[in-house]
Amino acid sequence: MSITVNPSVFPRTSINRAVCAPACNFCSLYESKQALTVEQPQRFIDWFAGECINPSWQLTNTQGSGSFGLNNEIGGGMFITTGANVSDRSHLEWCDIRHFDGCGTGAVAIFIFQYCDVTISRGAAGFFNAQGDIGSSTNRSAHFNANTAIANFRIITGNGTSVAGTASCVPTDTACHAVKLEINACTTEITICGGCVDATTSTFQVGAKVSPFIAALNGSAAAAKTTKLKYYEAYSK
Repeated sequence: MSITVNPSVFPRTSINRAVCAPACNFCSLYESKQALTVEQPQRFIDWFAGECINPSWQLTNTQGSGSFGLNNEIGGGMFITTGANVSDRSHLEWCDIRHFDGCGTGAVAIFIFQYCDVTISRGAAGFFNAQGDIGSSTNRSAHFNANTAIANFRIITGNGTSVAGTASCVPTDTACHAVKLEINACTTEITICGGCVDATTSTFQVGAKVSPFIAALNGSAAAAKTTKLKYYEAYSK
C-alpha cells in the first residue's frame, strides 16, 4: 500500500491528520514523513484499542487506590479512575523512562481527552519529568488541565521549583476534546479542537527530558473520579 503525501508540507508533524496534496508516492511510512537523510525522532502512538492497555502505561497512586483499563463501548478508549476518598490521586505514566525533549527544540503531545466529572475534581494529560504528584511544586511538567473549580481549561507548567497555571479561552466541560500540547524552546502552548492556539505561557518552563502521563485527581467530594483518553501521540520536534 502506498501513501501519497507532500513531504515539503508534512515535516515531523502529527500522524493523526489528513494526507496532504499529492507529490510523491511512498510505501514507507518513514519516507512519508521525511527523507531517509533525516533522522526520524522517537514517536509514541496509542489508539487505546484492543484487548489490553499498552504495558508502557503504569499506574501510580499518589494517594488512594485507583484503577485503569479499556472501556467496553464503541469508541470508548481508556479510562483512569481515582479511589473514592477525598484527595485521592492516580496517574498513568512511564515510570521514569523519558524519551522526549522538554528542554531543547521541544516536544509535542496530541490526545483526545474527556473529563468525566462535574463535581470537585481534576483531570490532566501531557508531559512530566518524574514520577509523583503533578500538583507538587517540585515536579517538572507541562500539561493540559481540567479543573471544575476553574472556568476554563488550562496549561500547567512547572520547573521543579514553582508551578503556574495559564487559562485558555475554552470553557471547562465534559465533552471530548482533541488537544495539542507543544513545548517550545521558550514557551508552552495548547490548541484545543484545532484552529488557533488557545493559550501560551513562558512561565516556569519544564526544562528537562519528559515522558507522557495521564491523571485523575479527586477533590473535596468523596466519590471516584474518571478521566478518559481515546488517542495519545508524543514526539520530539
